[in-house]
Amino acid sequence: METVMESGKDVVVHFYAEFDEKWDEDEFELAKLGEAVEDVSKLKVTRINGILNEKPAEFPDIGYIPCTWIFPADNKHMPQYFNKTTGGFNAYRLLNWIKDTASNPIDVDDLPNPDPFAIDRESSPPPPAVAEEEDSAEDTPADESSAEVSAK
Repeated sequence: METVMESGKDVVVHFYAEFDEKWDEDEFELAKLGEAVEDVSKLKVTRINGILNEKPAEFPDIGYIPCTWIFPADNKHMPQYFNKTTGGFNAYRLLNWIKDTASNPIDVDDLPNPDPFAIDRESSPPPPAVAEEEDSAEDTPADESSAEVSAK
């Protein structure tokens, strides 16, 4: 609890269970994240075995395990939850989430995106084949017979 409430630091806590089948993958991604931010003095990334450790009464309800929360430096009593169901749990997404939610600026280089198409799908234009079909549909009259009649 002292680590989480440390004044002036943004603290990221990953609650895990060793029996979780994804724990090895999560630990690998957390290690990559830790290496990327190791020189950021105002950020701490840690993990807690959510099964073996009891949480203090004043600690917020963390929900299911595994889960990841950030306790911002300027608002320790309003932690933010990392939603790993939309895009997965990887160091790239974690770092971007931390940069967006941390109270202190996180000035480190971005990590490589393991799936660059997963995040850009919603904002990218349709594939060229779809765009061409849409364009040609606009150029073709809806009723070709009416075009012939008006030409006569």
